[in-house]
Amino acid sequence: MLSMDSVPLGEALKSLIKQGQLNVVLDPKISGVPMANTPSVSGRWNKVTARQAIVALCVNYDLMIVKDAAGGGVTIKPRD
Repeated sequence: MLSMDSVPLGEALKSLIKQGQLNVVLDPKISGVPMANTPSVSGRWNKVTARQAIVALCVNYDLMIVKDAAGGGVTIKPRD
């Protein structure tokens, strides 16, 4: 089970990346210092992997998942 209560979006993503031991980089616009208008994540997920939770957050918060063809890593960034 994954559980979060009023966690800034960037911190929520960092936590999920760490839990899933994933090769993911966050754009500085997401992982930077939280601002007053930074969305907070609250929720409980059962039978969901860290990867699935990350995808769900990206969909909910209009973020892009960009795969690096050369290195095999992934970057998450805001849609411009």
